[in-house]
Amino acid sequence: MVTPNFRIIVNSKDVTNNIRRYLISISVTDNEKDEADELVISVSKKFKRPSYKDEIKV
Repeated sequence: MVTPNFRIIVNSKDVTNNIRRYLISISVTDNEKDEADELVISVSKKFKRPSYKDEIKV
């Protein structure tokens, strides 16, 4: 079984190693044109929720 490789960047800071061991799933929905994309990250530990203006890259 192959483990997916990923990186999570929040406001230009790589937080992948902080999240990796607690990660349950990542889901990205790439919507069309003017509709906002959707990102869902499920983890098994409490983390500070990003604010509305935070930039998240996966």
